[in-house]
Amino acid sequence: SERLNYKGENVQLYSLLLELNDELFGDVKKRLPEGVFSTALWRNYIGHWKIENDSLFLDSIAVFQDEKLRALNIDDLVLKYQLPDGRIFCSWVSDTLRIAKGESVRYEHMGWDRNNEYEWDILLKNGIVKKITSYQNKIIARGISETMIFKLFSEFPIEKYPNVSRILFTISNVNIDSDYNIKSYEVELLRVSPQNSISEEMSQTVIDDIKNVLKNRSIITVSIIRGRLYFAKYAFCISRKLIEEYRKK
Repeated sequence: SERLNYKGENVQLYSLLLELNDELFGDVKKRLPEGVFSTALWRNYIGHWKIENDSLFLDSIAVFQDEKLRALNIDDLVLKYQLPDGRIFCSWVSDTLRIAKGESVRYEHMGWDRNNEYEWDILLKNGIVKKITSYQNKIIARGISETMIFKLFSEFPIEKYPNVSRILFTISNVNIDSDYNIKSYEVELLRVSPQNSISEEMSQTVIDDIKNVLKNRSIITVSIIRGRLYFAKYAFCISRKLIEEYRKK
């Protein structure tokens, strides 16, 4: 992520503000070291920013060079944005910044698709803060471990379905009470293999058997993200082969 000093504290910035200025970004790109590549930093730079007295400033730009982050000299590129005291005022930014700090609550290994304990949306117009919205994210029910999932699935009465090799299902319609305890959820069948190994009438029996095994225990992680209930919709597989192997242990 980018870096932002907010109220004297360094936080993560999930916005690419430099790229909102085509001219400046184009000039900066010409100065990025050639032939330097890091899978941890695809864009090859990190912007360091600061909010002071409701104004946004660019502190520096760091580049990955010689296996270290080094400051990039951009003094001559930012003269038009420089104040008499030397600070670089980001008048080109009219956007909503998403900043965050704290432990990870939700993470997807794709861009900045993630959420931390504390987040803020900061609306700016011409570099001036106009509105701040804060969020506190938290996990309210943590899914059980993969080992425990295998143990649970081994209790599934696979012998009732002699033609079935695999059952793929997901969890939907999660309901919680006022204390954020999970009250109920639905089991949704995605696929039963081989195809046509059970009748449509038997599908509900399979669902009832899965629910009986789970006993409303949460196999998914449920969170409050930005004021809303969130849970990732993962697919789970009940495998005859794995059940038989587990029961032999």
